[in-house]
Amino acid sequence: MNDAEPGVQPEHNVGSTGRVAGIPRWVKVCVVVAVVVVLLMILAMLITGGQHGPGRHQSASGLGERTAASRVATDADSGSAH
Repeated sequence: MNDAEPGVQPEHNVGSTGRVAGIPRWVKVCVVVAVVVVLLMILAMLITGGQHGPGRHQSASGLGERTAASRVATDADSGSAH
């Protein structure tokens, strides 16, 4: 009736190939994708020098220039009228 030897527990996690089932494939794929994304982020930070913030989006030539909107706001705050 029972094909197992006496005293030997049958394995419940046996796949169709006879191997014990391990970590699901989708978990392995998610881990690999997460590691690749983290490595790409680290690589991007190393290439750009890790600089971030609003100054990164300004051109080097426009650092001393003010926009028309900022001039109007500054002039209005200081009370000068043109």
